Amino acid sequence: MAEPALKIPTHPLQDKEFLGCFLRSVKDVFEIQAGVSLKDFSPRETKLETFNEYAIGSVLPLRLGEWVGSIAICFSKDAYLEVYSKLLGETYTEINEEIQDGACELLNMIFGGAKTKLNEMGYKFEMARPFLVSSEQVHDWSTGIKVDFSLDVGSGEVFFGIQWVYQGK
Repeated sequence: MAEPALKIPTHPLQDKEFLGCFLRSVKDVFEIQAGVSLKDFSPRETKLETFNEYAIGSVLPLRLGEWVGSIAICFSKDAYLEVYSKLLGETYTEINEEIQDGACELLNMIFGGAKTKLNEMGYKFEMARPFLVSSEQVHDWSTGIKVDFSLDVGSGEVFFGIQWVYQGK
């Protein structure tokens, strides 16, 4: 059986199904896997200075044909400690080297959930690994096409964003 043709829409984030795969995966990871209910999950415009509010985050670079982008998740200290504690069933009171990789693990879980459905739809992403970021290291989200979301987990705020830049001819 032949593989489906590579599907690259003009603007990936304008495809409701494409974006919906990521949003469903965010909701599933937080509510099902981590057991954290989302009090609010809404789009918002994010300015670079907003990232100073976050204690820890992770970015995963993406490549889809001639589109290059990334997904990011950033947590306030209290939100990260709540989500990670519930995910592992243990109580954590400080972000330290022992638990900081959890931000990458959570982003990988989100991407994995979205990627499964997107692969079925004909999208083929190149492999990539998430990396940790601090508020000072978050890339400027002002370039390219972007969609940002604010998630309220009760104890604090979480940022989730997707960004794409076309690098074709």
